[in-house]
Amino acid sequence: MSYVLDVMEFKCSSCGACCVLAGRLGLMPADPHSGACIHLDPQTQRCLIYETRPAICRVDVMYASRYNEMSKTEYYKQSTLVCHQLIDTLQLDPSYKIDPDEYDD
Repeated sequence: MSYVLDVMEFKCSSCGACCVLAGRLGLMPADPHSGACIHLDPQTQRCLIYETRPAICRVDVMYASRYNEMSKTEYYKQSTLVCHQLIDTLQLDPSYKIDPDEYDD
């Protein structure tokens, strides 16, 4: 019997858009000045609690717990397109956008 190890990971450009949304929607505690999650480092756009971040901040956990009726590839592609919408809405540099077709590799 052989097993296939699923090593696919969500590709994140560290734009911080989802952290801003999480703070503004009250899903995470918000910085009173920026509205972003208080755990977003404004200098690096990286999560200060990445290793211990909650489930709502983990794309793989959300897939496993709620959206596993579609393939992981399709879920990651759709999530990436949502990232694109957030990047556009927040008027961030478009270079943060990751091509969803990268998941086909």
